[in-house]
Amino acid sequence: MAIAFYSLWIYTMHRCFFSSCRCIALLALLAPGVAPLAQAQSGEPFDSPAAPVQQTLPRHFPDIADRGHMRFIGPPLVMLKGERLHISPGARIRDERNMMVHMSQLKGWSGQVMYVRDAMQQVGDIWLLSDYELSQPSPKQKRDDLLRQDGYDPDAHKFDPMLPYHKQPKF
Repeated sequence: MAIAFYSLWIYTMHRCFFSSCRCIALLALLAPGVAPLAQAQSGEPFDSPAAPVQQTLPRHFPDIADRGHMRFIGPPLVMLKGERLHISPGARIRDERNMMVHMSQLKGWSGQVMYVRDAMQQVGDIWLLSDYELSQPSPKQKRDDLLRQDGYDPDAHKFDPMLPYHKQPKF
């Protein structure tokens, strides 16, 4: 003969039944009063010319980023300043809202971009520029202006990454 006993430690769900019934009854009483409030809020959307437009935070580009006109030919190929280049396999392409874009979505697109080239002269990171960013100088232009103010010509000494080290210019 089995002895059955009732344990409060194992069977605890019976306490939740009464409190859940009270919550359902309370919601049933409050539901008719909430419905007119919800209907009052579902009117015409507020389209005022004074309403603020969603703005994004300013993007900070690396100092080595350069600006140029880019045309996406096919998924790995782009035309940049009249030169046909490859996009590196790990390239990140960001649109005006700083959202990631796949390169296949941009086939046939052309416009102004900020870009960074890697050691193999492939395009590494690409940012599609907004109208506001087009009006601002690029980080490379800012850096060159600061160097010119200090009396240094930034265009005088250029390193060619494809040139061997022993053939690089000596300073």
